[in-house]
Amino acid sequence: MRLFRNPQLWLSLAKEIWERNRGQNLNQIAGGLAFTTTLSLVPMVTIATILISYLPKVIQIKNAFKNWLLETYMPGGLNEQVFIYLDQFSAQARGLTLLGLISLFITAIMTLSVIESAFNQIFKVKLRRPLHKKVAIYATATILGPILLGLGVYLSGILFSAAEGWTDSVSAGFKLIATIAPIILAIIVYTVVYKVLPYAQISLSDAFSGGFFAALSFEAMKFGFAIFLTHTAFYKTVYGAFAILPLALLWIYLTWWITLAGAVLVANLPSIRSGVIRVIRY
Repeated sequence: MRLFRNPQLWLSLAKEIWERNRGQNLNQIAGGLAFTTTLSLVPMVTIATILISYLPKVIQIKNAFKNWLLETYMPGGLNEQVFIYLDQFSAQARGLTLLGLISLFITAIMTLSVIESAFNQIFKVKLRRPLHKKVAIYATATILGPILLGLGVYLSGILFSAAEGWTDSVSAGFKLIATIAPIILAIIVYTVVYKVLPYAQISLSDAFSGGFFAALSFEAMKFGFAIFLTHTAFYKTVYGAFAILPLALLWIYLTWWITLAGAVLVANLPSIRSGVIRVIRY
């Protein structure tokens, strides 16, 4: 609440977080996570596709989930090409044996473990989460996450289809919901990540504040990145068909940077409440 009563705290907070970001090597951590995510992206998408296939009306849900994920969380110009490549890779991976699928699952689990280590570094956590708790959290995230997202997208599609032909005011309301729904979902996802992933006591209000900040920053970054893509013809000239690779890596890196910046904010909120961060006066 002090942030709302004294807006000058925002400048002090931004300066403090920026300095702590530099001290915690956020750029290097984001770069490492971007590399890890790139290597594990196909296994995780494959697992999500297989799990979603067990839901009713498999093809509709699968396509709706992929289209929604790429169109909502990737800027125009990247989503179509990434969708084609991921669809090809996951289609080939679905022909793996049981041992291969287990390997994909282990890869996804190891990715989540690397992400948790990065968060614990930000929150200065010394203790390690017990193995059985790690397995429970990672398995739940890997199995239930894609299913719940796929089911949510499917039900949303049914809801919006049923709204067709209603009055203009009701249709406008549904359009507004369609616009803000991705932001709300991003806030929820970030909040859960900041609350659960660090092996530390994080209040729900702090996690929500970080999730709100990260989600809005992500939307702003996505808008700016879409503008950037309209002025990157030189990438296609230099890289040709491989232009998608550096752009996708840059996108993943920026996404992780914002995610980690939100984690830094959550880690510093107790200092804000205790008055450690001073107000800059003019």
